[in-house]
Amino acid sequence: MLLRRWWTQKYTLPWTHDSFQSSTEFDLLVEFYEDVFEKDPAAMFEAGKGEDGEIMFGDTGDPMIDKWEAEFAKGLVPDLGEGMTNEAKDRLGRLANRKRSMAEGAKKLDSIDETYGPTDPRLASKFVQVGSMEEKRLLNEKLLDRVGRPPDSYTLGDRKLK
Repeated sequence: MLLRRWWTQKYTLPWTHDSFQSSTEFDLLVEFYEDVFEKDPAAMFEAGKGEDGEIMFGDTGDPMIDKWEAEFAKGLVPDLGEGMTNEAKDRLGRLANRKRSMAEGAKKLDSIDETYGPTDPRLASKFVQVGSMEEKRLLNEKLLDRVGRPPDSYTLGDRKLK
């Protein structure tokens, strides 16, 4: 009854029209909800909420995801490693360790910055972007002699400059 009324108002045709009669109930429902959610996108989130107001994904088609959703709904913490091969778990562990060590390295850099400050001349060249005006200024300071003339040749790291 609801779908018939919605369809006749939308298309201004009688419900006995061939287009309505040849549509399946599923097709009509999909089109109806498309119109509802297009008018009010927030209604899509309201439609997916459970009794407690949490968004629920009832049947995703993936049995593992559905199991995790059910466990989560019960207040349990699902084992997200379930279903992973040992090789995948090991790789994930290595990636997590690498991320942890990178974060520790970043903390060490922060502590150097706090100890010496970003303007410490001993560290100034470490915090300069390649190709920037600041890099050019530092290179000129380090490579030019006292009268402002470059020496005949000099090296910068492993590069020989002329």
